[in-house]
Amino acid sequence: MEQLILLNENSPNYSEMYDRYWSSPERVGESSADLSTVSDRIVALCGMGNILDIGSGEGRLVEALLRQGFDAHGIDVSEEVVARSNSRIPGRFHHGSVLDLPFEDNAYFTVVSTDCLEHIAPQDIPSALSEIHRICQKNVLLQIATTQDRDGHWHLTIEGRAWWERRCLEAGFHKHPGYYRLNDYESLNRDSWQIYIFLEKIPNAVVAKHPLIALEAERDLHMDMLREVGERSDAHVIRYHWAANYLKPGDRVLDAACGLGYGGHVLRHLTAAAKVTGIDGSANSIEYAKALYGSDTTRAEYLCGMLPEALSSFEDGSFDVVVSFETLEHVEDPVGLLKEFYRVLTPGGRIIVSVPNDWSDETGEDPNPYHLHVYDWQKLKNQLGNQFILENALAQTASRCKVKAKNNTWEARGRVLQPVPWTDESPLDCEWWLMTAMKSPLDNTIPYDERVFSNVLESKHPSLQYKKYFSNPWLMHSMVNVEYRIKDLIALGDLARDVMKAYPADTNDYAAALCVSAYIFLQKTTTFNNEASTLLAEIGAFAKRQINSPMALRWKVSLLFVKAKIFEASGQLEKAQLTYRECSEIEVGDFGVHLATKTTEGAFLAGKLAYGLGNIAAAREAWTHGINLGSKLLEARLEDITINTEFPNLFNHGDGVREYAVAWDNIARCANGLHLLQRGTVIDHFVLNNSLQTEYAGVTVDLISVRKVLENRTHELECSRATVVERTNALEQASQDLISRTEDLVNTRAILKERTEALERVSHDLISRTEELVNTRATLKERTEALEQVSHDLISRTEELVNTRAALKERTDALEQVSDDLISRTEELVNARAALKERTDALEQVSGDLISRTEELVNARVTPKERTEALAQVSDDLISRTEELVKLRATLKERTEALEQVSGDLISRTEELVNTRTTSKERTEALEQVSDDLISRTEELVKLRATLKERTEALEQVSHDLISRTEELVNTRATSKERTEALAQVSHDLMSRTEELVNARTTSKERTEALEQVSQDLASRTEELVNTRTLLKERTEMLEQVSRDLAASNEELATLRETLKPNG
Repeated sequence: MEQLILLNENSPNYSEMYDRYWSSPERVGESSADLSTVSDRIVALCGMGNILDIGSGEGRLVEALLRQGFDAHGIDVSEEVVARSNSRIPGRFHHGSVLDLPFEDNAYFTVVSTDCLEHIAPQDIPSALSEIHRICQKNVLLQIATTQDRDGHWHLTIEGRAWWERRCLEAGFHKHPGYYRLNDYESLNRDSWQIYIFLEKIPNAVVAKHPLIALEAERDLHMDMLREVGERSDAHVIRYHWAANYLKPGDRVLDAACGLGYGGHVLRHLTAAAKVTGIDGSANSIEYAKALYGSDTTRAEYLCGMLPEALSSFEDGSFDVVVSFETLEHVEDPVGLLKEFYRVLTPGGRIIVSVPNDWSDETGEDPNPYHLHVYDWQKLKNQLGNQFILENALAQTASRCKVKAKNNTWEARGRVLQPVPWTDESPLDCEWWLMTAMKSPLDNTIPYDERVFSNVLESKHPSLQYKKYFSNPWLMHSMVNVEYRIKDLIALGDLARDVMKAYPADTNDYAAALCVSAYIFLQKTTTFNNEASTLLAEIGAFAKRQINSPMALRWKVSLLFVKAKIFEASGQLEKAQLTYRECSEIEVGDFGVHLATKTTEGAFLAGKLAYGLGNIAAAREAWTHGINLGSKLLEARLEDITINTEFPNLFNHGDGVREYAVAWDNIARCANGLHLLQRGTVIDHFVLNNSLQTEYAGVTVDLISVRKVLENRTHELECSRATVVERTNALEQASQDLISRTEDLVNTRAILKERTEALERVSHDLISRTEELVNTRATLKERTEALEQVSHDLISRTEELVNTRAALKERTDALEQVSDDLISRTEELVNARAALKERTDALEQVSGDLISRTEELVNARVTPKERTEALAQVSDDLISRTEELVKLRATLKERTEALEQVSGDLISRTEELVNTRTTSKERTEALEQVSDDLISRTEELVKLRATLKERTEALEQVSHDLISRTEELVNTRATSKERTEALAQVSHDLMSRTEELVNARTTSKERTEALEQVSQDLASRTEELVNTRTLLKERTEMLEQVSRDLAASNEELATLRETLKPNG
């Protein structure tokens, strides 16, 4: 306990809390449960061992158990209430905490706790359950509230069934085999305000060897469903509860494909089967089954083997019942397996199976890799019906099924297990089909072995000598014995007819079948028809036969009695009265007191009918005869009544005590009749029938009536509950959808917020870049204006250059002309030199001067020629560069126009982006408003769901809850629709904004690229302009130099001409 305290330092001080609680005057004598009902349930479910009530409070449950003869004790954490309880019942109550119980291990056979564990903090629940596990031997029954208490603070752990069951399984328990006797299968679709959990202890050594966590690792393939929670567990275990209804005492049962063996454990607990043998192909599963469920080796056997091969080791007729749930779809040859099941069954033996109902996908195949076949209603019915007599069918659903009306789409459904009729087409939608069938008892190739009444066989009592008196003794439990025979009325009638055809009319087999047919006739009709005439004739023929055995005596009496019933039902009262009297006069001593029930009742009914027909003497005679039958009853020995005094049969299960008592009861009614006749008054029918039997019958009638009303109310309630469950499921689905869509909306809103922020960032970048673009545009404009100015200057200078070129051309022409003249003059000069040479001799005095001038003339001639060639080269370069300049100007003009267009587009798109941001802001505000509304309505929905849960807890308010939930469902669907539309609108807005953001980013990118391109073009053009201006400047300087050179040349030429001009 010190460790527990250290582990739970934050736990409340429960002792102080509940001393204060029980000290309050309003708490004295308080109980939060119907403890008499709880006591009855404990007595019915838990056996006769000692019992501990944990959290015993005022001790009312302990008191109720003591009054029923159980050794019960209580324990409570409050000294206050323990003292108060011990003052009433001394020594029965202990003070202590469930976290540290003051008892030895395995001290109590059964541990009960009502309205206790929910008062413990969640962190202490494992410790509490561990202590309960330690001190109990076998059973634990918990009653736990799942909602808050009226004061709103005493219940410290508020959880549903699944949570609590999970904690219990973790503590070393599993579900008790009787769990579903306490919890109706369909009631588990929802938690009420208070739940019952019925558990069985698993020994510590087994828990250590096979921990729960190890099982969960293989949950998809193998799972112990008694150690699992939820609808799948419920669905698997409830099948074995249902199958138990078809088992007889002494049956040998085969659980084929038993898995982890839990089903055999349930069958052994719920029935008096002699032995349940489980077979499975998994060695690990069989090892587990032996460890947990195989300790009772006389009634439990687990074998490893594959089906159907493993059955070859069993002889024909080795089993009375074969149970095989969800097996046929797993084997390659299910028909072959059914044949093997048929072989190992005794005549009249039963097979009980289940299969998934059309678990196929769109391909037509079952997606489960372990399912080799897809089953539906027709397939299972046909395969089973081809070899067996079909008996009963049930439709089962755990959580979902395919819905035919909705194109075989899967739809969520709650737990359902309901009988269905044998129809050609599938009778309804479900998740599994469950069917029972019987091996024909007419296939009686196996020697008969009486197992149901094996305890009394040694007595040789005539009523049990089936093997001696029947050609086919297998018929007794398959056709005759009401408790064990085939349960389907149509199949029973067909079997009886087949028996009547198969056996001679003087056999007990025939007589038994005839009697069964007669009672079936009475159940299905009161019309006197050909069938009635045939039955009466056949009964009459048998009654006339010589009685050759005690069993034949039995059938003569029984047939005469049912013959009278047919006459009575068809209005032939005189014949009925005579037949009842004939029945009552038969001596039944050779058979035993069991048959006296018919003779004594026959005497009473004969007198009653005679009185009703006005024959008082016949009535007196019949009732007197009935009283005289009592002397025969007095001759019976105890052994004649109990058959085996050391090991008698159970009451109303083949015993003679009930029949003996009923016979005396009939005699008492005959005595009533004689008494009333002697009084001479009109006979009161109620007084005439007054007896233990009729009192019991009256109670039974009332009970049947109440049960019928209850069945009708239950049916209505189940329909209402089904509707509530369906609508609750729909509401929960709508709620889940709403939550999902709310999450989607929140996520969408977050994404929208992120994208809006991104859009704002992009918008900011775009504005920044737009400003940069505007600045660039202004710069570009300035540079364009400068470029235009330069262009204007260039044009002006180009014109000037053209003019200069024209002038240069003119001057070149003139220079060429001068050159020509120079050449001509040179020729003249040569001639002149020749002449001068001639004159040299004559003019010696002017020779020096002439030589000097001649040299100057030669030099002057060389200089103009070189300059003329350079000028021609400059002229060509100028023309080429001028053309290039013109092209550059055209290109610059085109790019300038493109830049102006880009600038215009950028301004337009910037305006669009501003508008987009405005729209985005408006829609974001609208989305925030929608989100606020959604949160508000979600809170409203949570409140409505809480209200719905509270109202549904009261069973008598189901109809009101149905209306409320229907309205809530409509509102929720409307809300869901509105929110779906809002979500769709938000999604649309988000998509729109995302597109706008993408477009804005694209536009921004394009504009950035355009801006960069413009900047590059501007830089290029600026550079070209600079280069052009530099070039222009160079050419201008060159032109000026050429002009100066030309002017100098002209001057020199003029001087030369003047020099060459002849003197005089």
